[in-house]
Amino acid sequence: APHPVEWVLQIVFLLNLLLGTFNLLPVPPLDGSSGILVFMGERTAQSYLDFIRGSNYAIAGLLVASLVFSRIFPYIQEAAIRLFF
Repeated sequence: APHPVEWVLQIVFLLNLLLGTFNLLPVPPLDGSSGILVFMGERTAQSYLDFIRGSNYAIAGLLVASLVFSRIFPYIQEAAIRLFF
């Protein structure tokens, strides 16, 4: 049987992996949507940021992110477990 400390560390690791991966998805309002700015010119990036901040698409973005995330996270979790455990 796993030691309680090992069990807690595994849970903390998986929760961090889950939250970090979800937050990096490139859909507004998540932080990953800011990564697209690297590939834009200054004016385009400013227009994009103004659109994100001024729109009410946050709920739609979270819905899309959750649908995408539910399909990709099992693969990410499996890779992380193989790498670290």
